[in-house]
Amino acid sequence: MINIGSSKGLDLESFTFEILRAMSTLPPEDYQFINQSRITTNVGRKASVHEWVLPGNEARVRILQLIIVHEGKAFVFSGQAVETKWNQYKDLLLRSLLTFEPL
Repeated sequence: MINIGSSKGLDLESFTFEILRAMSTLPPEDYQFINQSRITTNVGRKASVHEWVLPGNEARVRILQLIIVHEGKAFVFSGQAVETKWNQYKDLLLRSLLTFEPL
C-alpha cells in the first residue's frame, strides 16, 4: 500500500517523530510498536522504517512501513503479513520497499 500526503513542512526526522508521537496516544490493544530505524534506499534516499503489530480477530498482522519525505510530501510505503508467517516475508518486504522512489 502507498499513502501520499503533505509532510506539513517537516523533514524526515520531524515527520517520523510526529507519527510516533501520534501512535503513542493510541491504546496498546490497537497496535504494538516493534522497531524504528533509519536507512538509505536503493536510490540513495534517506528513509525511516517502522515495524508494527496490529491485533486481529483471527490473527495478528505485522506491518513494515518505509517513510520518505520529498518536496513537501510524505510517502508511506507499507507491506504486511500475518505474524505467524512474518519471518518468511520480512526480508522480501523490506527489499521491495527499498526500491520505491517518489516521482
